Amino acid sequence: MLRSLVGSEICIRDCLVLSTLHTNDAISSAVRLLDMGAPGYLVASSLRAIVAQRLVRKICKNCSEGYRLNTEELLWLNNLGGNLEAINFKHGKGCQSCNKTGYKGRIGVFELLEMTESMMNALKVNDTVTFSQAAQQSPGFVPLAKVALMYAKMGITTVDEVLKLIEMVEDERAITQPDNTETIEQELAQALIEPNDPPRGRDGTV
Repeated sequence: MLRSLVGSEICIRDCLVLSTLHTNDAISSAVRLLDMGAPGYLVASSLRAIVAQRLVRKICKNCSEGYRLNTEELLWLNNLGGNLEAINFKHGKGCQSCNKTGYKGRIGVFELLEMTESMMNALKVNDTVTFSQAAQQSPGFVPLAKVALMYAKMGITTVDEVLKLIEMVEDERAITQPDNTETIEQELAQALIEPNDPPRGRDGTV
């Protein structure tokens, strides 16, 4: 894990390095390198991609049932996914299989940020505001909160887990994110189908 300027400079010179960094999300990771004192031109020329990750709890399949969003949840989540009232969300009511928690197991939520020319140009001059704006508008970038919401739409995790993740990463950028999540949701659904599972719809139904 990178903790100092010396470590960051070693990692961005002359060789391929995979390292960890304690930040809230992918965008703030690049900004953190600048805050540690790494020269912007070195960060721009060396950094290729950043992956941020969090874990959310999975709904217990044995006691999964439908769940209707309350007013407060709708207010928080509509900024991420448009009109959610028609989505058939799920939660676990609790059973012996999950010790009455409604959850069983965890799944990773990942956010991938691949560097573009506009991002690198901003980093070269230590312009973190322009860098953040360019990253937010990157066509392939989907924030952690939106990925977690995709899981909830698919019946994998609960709305409560999504809200906890939003609070953890303080993710307000998704409001300005290009609405490119429909295709990503479909690809994610296919990738998460287990070999013995029947095909699932976007709302998580079989």
